[in-house]
Amino acid sequence: MAIALAIFGVGFAAFCVWLTVRIVNRRERWAKRIGLGLCALVVLYPLSSGPARWLNSRFLPVGPAPIGLASDEADDDPDTWSLCDYVYAPVELVVDRSPDWLQSLYYNRYIAWWVTR
Repeated sequence: MAIALAIFGVGFAAFCVWLTVRIVNRRERWAKRIGLGLCALVVLYPLSSGPARWLNSRFLPVGPAPIGLASDEADDDPDTWSLCDYVYAPVELVVDRSPDWLQSLYYNRYIAWWVTR
C-alpha cells in the first residue's frame, strides 16, 4: 500500500508540474479551466460533507464498517458505517489529526448545523 501511495503521489506531482507549465508558458485556456476545476474540487469536497451528512441522516441506510477503518472510540459503533463514512473518511482523518479548534469547528459547528436541521 505504501508503494502504491508513493507512486500515486509522484504521478500527481508530475501532473501538477505539467499543468503549471501549460498554464504559465503556453497560456492555454483549457489548462486554466482544469486548474480552476481542480482547485474548486479541493475546496468543495470537504464542504460537501455537511449536505451529504444531512441527506445521509434522513434517507440512506447504514451498513457494515470497512475493514481497517473502524474507530475504537466509545461514541462510534464500528459495525454501523454509512455511505458518508466511506466517502468522507479522508476528510475525517485530516480533521481528526488537526488542532482542537479545527475539530470543534468542523464537528460541533459545521456538521452539527447540517445534521440538526
